[in-house]
Amino acid sequence: MYLTAKRYLSKYNPEEAKLQELVKAIDFGFDGEVEQIIFEAMYWRKANAIHRWFVSKIQDGVDNCAEYYVDTDTLSELRNICNQILVDPDKADQLLPTRSGFFFGGTDIDEWYLNQLKYTVERLDVLLELPQVKDHNIKFYYSSSW
Repeated sequence: MYLTAKRYLSKYNPEEAKLQELVKAIDFGFDGEVEQIIFEAMYWRKANAIHRWFVSKIQDGVDNCAEYYVDTDTLSELRNICNQILVDPDKADQLLPTRSGFFFGGTDIDEWYLNQLKYTVERLDVLLELPQVKDHNIKFYYSSSW
């Protein structure tokens, strides 16, 4: 499960032109414009409750391993849900229920589940405060591979 961050670069923006030149230092064997920078912002493994939430919230219930745009308000909502459960784990079944399935891991509200939530909160706290995210220069996309 991946949250990917993408930053599109405009050749007309002087600040982004500097980034393009840095990336062009990598020899790809041809000339071309650097249009975007992509990096893995988060990675989960067998966090089936979080996957279920993304499928329901942004994938219209379709679990097809495709890539879906996730706005920062939605990521803030996920962070808030995780925080609520970390304060009161009895809310887990109501706010972020698990999902069973092949390769999905366990369905217990246990240490693994809570650690996935802690990781999610810690990473989203950092990502959502980045100036480039606040300026909407970085966009996020969720995808999974089962």
